[in-house]
This record gives sequence, C-alpha cells and structure tokens, in this order.
Amino acid sequence: MTPLPFQPAPSLAQLSGARVCIWGIGSHGGGMAAAALCALHGAQVHLLDQHPEPHRSVVAQQGWLLDQGHVDHPWLRQMDWVIVSPAITPRTLSQLPHDHAPLSAAEGWCLANHQHPRIMVTGTKGKSSTAAILGALLGWPVMGNSWTPMAAAWPGSAQLPWICELSSFQLAQLARQAPSFSCAILTSLDRDHLDWHGDLEQYHASKLNGLRWAQHLAVPSQLQHLLPQERLLPLVQLKEQHFVDQHGSILAQRSDLPLLGSHHASNACLALSVALHHGLDPTQCAARLRQTAQLPHRLQVIHRDARYTIIDDSTATTPLASRAALASIDGPVALILGGHDKGGDFSELWRDLRARQHRMVLLIGDCAEALALSCIQAKIPFQRCVNLHTAVTNGLAWIASAPDSGTLLLAPACASFGSFQDFADRGRQFAQAVQASLQDMDMSPESP
Repeated sequence: MTPLPFQPAPSLAQLSGARVCIWGIGSHGGGMAAAALCALHGAQVHLLDQHPEPHRSVVAQQGWLLDQGHVDHPWLRQMDWVIVSPAITPRTLSQLPHDHAPLSAAEGWCLANHQHPRIMVTGTKGKSSTAAILGALLGWPVMGNSWTPMAAAWPGSAQLPWICELSSFQLAQLARQAPSFSCAILTSLDRDHLDWHGDLEQYHASKLNGLRWAQHLAVPSQLQHLLPQERLLPLVQLKEQHFVDQHGSILAQRSDLPLLGSHHASNACLALSVALHHGLDPTQCAARLRQTAQLPHRLQVIHRDARYTIIDDSTATTPLASRAALASIDGPVALILGGHDKGGDFSELWRDLRARQHRMVLLIGDCAEALALSCIQAKIPFQRCVNLHTAVTNGLAWIASAPDSGTLLLAPACASFGSFQDFADRGRQFAQAVQASLQDMDMSPESP
C-alpha cells in the first residue's frame, strides 16, 4: 500500500494563528465541523469546494473565507495546513503541485489529541450497526464516518473513551499517522470503493493496515488467517439462538438484539467480544443489547400490513450488503437495485436471487443498463425504472400479483452519487415514494 501524502497531525494548540484550508465541505457535516474545530483553536479558516453556494450564508455568518475551486487553487499552496475531505481521491491528490501545503485529515487532529481509550470499527459492511451495538454495550460515544464527525464530537467528548467508525478512505488518510486503538473490529472484507482506491488490493490494504494500530482484534473466523493470531480476542458465538462466550456460558438471547438479520447477530458477537474485553459485566449483556437502537436506512421496516412489508436498507451500497438484506427476508421479494456503481461483483447476488422462487429486480440509476444486461445473462426477471418512485410503484404492483404477501426492499448495492444527496436522502425519498404510492392505492401507511 502506497501511503497518501498526509502529515501526522500535531497538537491542536498549533492551530492558533495558523491559516487552514478545509478542502471539500461534503454533505455529512464533516467539512463544517473541521472548520469549527479549527476556529475554536484560533485558526484562520478558509473553505474550498467545487460547489460552495449551498454553504455561503453559513460560512459568512462565521466570518470564514469561502471560494470555489479544486486541485489548482492557490490556497492549497499558501496555507499552513490543508484538511482534506475523505471524498478527495488519491488520483486528485496526485495532481497537486509539488509545493502544496501540508495535508492532514480532520480525524487525524482529533485522534492525535485524544488521550483516552478508543475502539476502531471498520469493514466493508456492518460498521455502523456494529458500532451502535458496541456503544449500547459500553455506554461510550460513537463517532466518525456515518456518525457525528469526530471534529463535531470533540468539544463534548474529548475527555471520554470513543468508539470510532472509520471508512477505508479515512484509514488511507491516517496511514502515516497510525493512531493507536485498544481494540479494533473488522466486520467483513469484500469488494468496495474501487472507484476511489483504484483496485481491490489497495482497498483491502487500507482496511488491513488500519488493524495494525490496535492492540487487540475482533474479527470473523473466516478472516482470522489474515491477521496476527496473538492479537485476536476469543469470540462470542451464537448457538441455538443464544450468545455464548468462549466457555459456553450464556450471555444473552438472540431476541435481546432488536435488529433484523443474521448478519446483525454476527456483528453483535464481535461487539460482545470487545465489550467483555473492556470489562462489561457478563450479567449485563442482555439488558445492554436490548438498548441497541435501530439505525435509519439499515434494514429499517417502514411499513407492514397483511400484504406488504417495506424495508429501507439504503446503506446497502455493495452487493455483499444487498445479499445480507435479502437473506433476512422470506417469501416474494421485489428488490430495488442501482445507482452509481463502485466496481462491485454481482455474481453471488444473482445466484441468491435465482435460488428464490418469487423475485423481481427493479433497476434505477446510472448503472441500470449494465445491470439489465447482467440480469439477462443471469436469467433474473427485472424491470428498468426511470426513477425511484416508479420502482416503488412497480414493485408494489408486482407484490400485489404475487401468490403470497411479499416485501419491497430498497438495498441498491450501489452508491447514491448523482441521483441523491447521499444514502439518507435516498432513504427519505424512498419513504416518500412509498407513502405516495400507498395513498394512491387508498392505503394509509401503518407503523412498523
């Protein structure tokens, strides 16, 4: 793995009086949070984005500078520090002038100055849910990636232990800094983000390299051969619908975990293993598991009646994630697929669909045509839909004609780029389309 040209972040005190450029504001709040953290510590804040207009009024209220631009903007040479959005790709970084300012990650500044225990959670699929389960078990704040940005969490949690969800992008940015963690969880390792990393080898290297920074590891048994055996924690297992520790003692029942899907049970095994290592009383496991919150857009049942079950799994942005969602559902299923292709391998998803007696695939987004050709080759019935609303309408109509009650599942196996602001926006628009379609059918949405 070739490290990106990032510098390890120093003390936050060095931000005082420094000129800092936040390169890439983003849609999840990370850029604005980084700007606020820098301003809090006395930096002169500049924000650079290719599409700055939505942020102009907020930035002006803060007294920061904002400009439109990209890799050739003079600020990237003139600043004391540039804090780079994870969305900026390695290919773009390679186009910077040789005399660019020092590059850093917002997470790097936070981790360099945090002096308390912390746990990393990463993986191709299941990061957010595993972090949520672990947060419920330990009572620690969860931050990073799809959670509150570390920079936003810093003011209220700098003196607390952390659970840090980190993406492969963030791990790549932190490679030279190599921040330490007491434990790390790798939930899964598959194929993803090849549009950012360039190839599968670089993607996997980013994940596995990050695990080197942790003293102890919780990793599914099928991936343990990739890692030093002496750092592996004994795993909690699910046996006969009970979570049991290495000695066979029952910690909790599967029903104590209020999340749909066998993959969530596997994630809970990893989280329980780490929580026990960090001192969780085994007698508290069941009660703590029951406190796990259902995260939005992650196998979230948004409607259920005698005929239809409708599930939002908008965060399923890889074929692996879509397969896990599909495996959680019995009976006829209409599956909405498509969006921005990240280089995923759909062959096993097609195999799973072929094994189901009643299924329909509804294709949307940029890669709909390519997926249609793949469906034809795999002999999977499909419909091409002009937008998400049409996919919802057609999916409900197909379920109405099925021999039994069925499920409409949004598990796109693709990113939301281009058609939606982000996965949450895609999930919200899905829910709106469901509500409109049910009203057209003279049915009022029921609570899950």
